[in-house]
Amino acid sequence: MNAEVDKILKANNVPPSQYESKFGEKPVREFGSWPGALLTILLMPTLALALQMSCNKSKGAGLTQPSTNWRVYFDLFSAAYYLAFMAWQILLSSVPLGRKASYGPVHARLTGFYNLLLTLSVLGGLYYYGFNVTTVVNKSVA
Repeated sequence: MNAEVDKILKANNVPPSQYESKFGEKPVREFGSWPGALLTILLMPTLALALQMSCNKSKGAGLTQPSTNWRVYFDLFSAAYYLAFMAWQILLSSVPLGRKASYGPVHARLTGFYNLLLTLSVLGGLYYYGFNVTTVVNKSVA
């Protein structure tokens, strides 16, 4: 580290464990810490919905002006399905399934495959018992 930066950190009582790293000069951090993770959680479904809304059965993805009526984009039943799916994924993510992985100072549990299996099992069970699991897709593709 730079000697000047070292003096500043010592003057501010920053312990060396916070700025020294065995992986090089810069400490290893996740993308954006918790704001980056929150942005990713919100951005991924938004991107998927934007791609799905860009085309329908009558035309492909074109450069047409989207509707300004908010009721075209918001359906209460579909929103309830989406919120239930997100709550299910949050519940599954909080269960400690899968093996632990360590990437330097970052520790994680690899639960994605188990979450996929449990989600597909629940969707298959709902379909078996007569629930219409394709309602959201049927409503969104006009």
